[in-house]
Amino acid sequence: MRLVVKNVGTVSTANVRIEIAVPTNVGLAIMASSDIPERPERKIDLFNIGSVRHATSSARQSPGTLEIDKNDERFRIEIECGELQPGRRVWSEVFYIGMGDSGDVALTGQILAEKLPKPQDFELIISAKVARSQMSVAELRALTWAATK
Repeated sequence: MRLVVKNVGTVSTANVRIEIAVPTNVGLAIMASSDIPERPERKIDLFNIGSVRHATSSARQSPGTLEIDKNDERFRIEIECGELQPGRRVWSEVFYIGMGDSGDVALTGQILAEKLPKPQDFELIISAKVARSQMSVAELRALTWAATK
């Protein structure tokens, strides 16, 4: 998933930031793309290790930089958008949301910026239809074999 933020006003603003808080008890898992394991390869590329990738993405603060913080009670998604001139759009980095059950989940967040007198609240609705299936190890291996051809 990626989010896009657009300045629909007529004035530039700086230090635009999006914050979304998601309780951990709503049945969602949220992960940054840097937290997803790489597909195993026969050779190891020392410059493509996940921790190195994460360290370099955390060090840069370009527009759309995403950080996910989790504790026992909530996930917090933070997106730094920087300065937004009128009409400018900033896309967030990719992140993943997983749901274990079908249904709708409302995510609430805020847009903060220098020229906003108070944070602007917003709501995102995620609708998911989860399908479950069972596979034997042989069926799983057949899928893996077909995908590598």
